[in-house]
Formats: sequence, structure tokens, C-alpha cells
Amino acid sequence: MQTAQFPPITDIKIVSQKERCPARYFMLAKTVQGMMASYLTVHGGTKGSVISGFTREAGQNVIEDLTVIGEEDSVPAGRTTITKAHDDDDKALRKHFLCLKIQSSKTAASAVCDIVLINRTKGEQAPPGYHLITNEVNNLSICFKMAPVVRHQPGPPAGHQDNIYSVPPYLGPNRQNWYGQAPGPWQQQPGYQAPPPLPAKAGASSGIDGLPFELNSKF
Repeated sequence: MQTAQFPPITDIKIVSQKERCPARYFMLAKTVQGMMASYLTVHGGTKGSVISGFTREAGQNVIEDLTVIGEEDSVPAGRTTITKAHDDDDKALRKHFLCLKIQSSKTAASAVCDIVLINRTKGEQAPPGYHLITNEVNNLSICFKMAPVVRHQPGPPAGHQDNIYSVPPYLGPNRQNWYGQAPGPWQQQPGYQAPPPLPAKAGASSGIDGLPFELNSKF
């Protein structure tokens, strides 16, 4: 049975407290098998743990790709790094950066549609169809799924016809043609001929028959 496709993910944030996760954001608080998932901050555990969250709310951009790099690594071309937590000024991840490739929703061919976490030290594996990011953060790995970006094309305006001279379906001999439409190939197309004059009939009379006729005396 084919699983339903999620809409594309449009934004990802990292917060230091789950209570501060923005509205309409899905929190990645657990792994695929239900284990609690948290990334320790640079301060160890004294400031709490940071939680990733994402949203599929429609927007101008989508997340086309994501990866995790070490804090000493170079940021890949065309990527944006999440360096700070959304709800405070602390560093987002300990010794790592989450990198996003952001693309306009009008031009992106595919986008990230789902994100899950796994703990490989506990035997968890990436779900089928998900890409595994090899760099781990505190024994946790990020897995994401890609899907094509589907755009809904607006339909033609009411009453619009691509070709005003297109031949409509033949609905029978009594079907009248559209105004200005050439007859279809199934119809006869005789040239125009003037009707022949009607011959006079014997004994036919007109409206002046029986009236007296005489010349004017002046002529």
C-alpha cells in the first residue's frame, strides 16, 4: 500500500525549550522508536536541551536539501546554517551546524517532505525511502525524505476556449452548428446556388386581373 505524500517542508527551527517551539511546527522530540531525542547544548546540560522542529505551512520557499557539518567544516555552497537557537541567543548545536538548502517553491523540482531521528547505537535504522545524514549529533542521526514539488495549475477561465473554431462533438442530425463554425467533415458542404425561378402556372391570376385598362387621353 502506497503511503501518502507529505507537502514540502518550508522551514526548520531549533529551540532550547520545547515549550517555545513556534505554533504549527512539528517537534522532533522522539526517535522513530519513541526514544526521547535531545541535542545537548554547548553548555552541556545546564541550559537544557535543544529540539528541532519543522513546518509544512505554505510559503515562498521550500527546503531542498539538508546536512550536518562540524563546526570547523566549510559551509557547502548554496547552504544556510542554523547557528543560533530560535528562542534565545545560545548556540544551536554542540560542535555541529545544521545546513539547509533553501529554494523558491516556484522553481524547486523536489524538496524535503519529512524528517525523523534515529539512534543507531540503539539499533534504530533509517526508514525505507529516507536519506541518512552520516554526521551524528549526540548519538542521534537525522533522516529525511524527498518528494517532487507538485504545483496546481489554475484552470482556464469560465467560457474560455483554446480554439473558437474547434468542432464540437456530433450529437445527431438535428444538432445546430455554433455561430461562425465551419461544418464538420461529416457534413455536406454544397456551394451556394440561387434558387431557380418558379414557372407561371396556367390560370394563375394576380391582384390586378379584372380591372379595366385604358390609355390616358393626353397621350
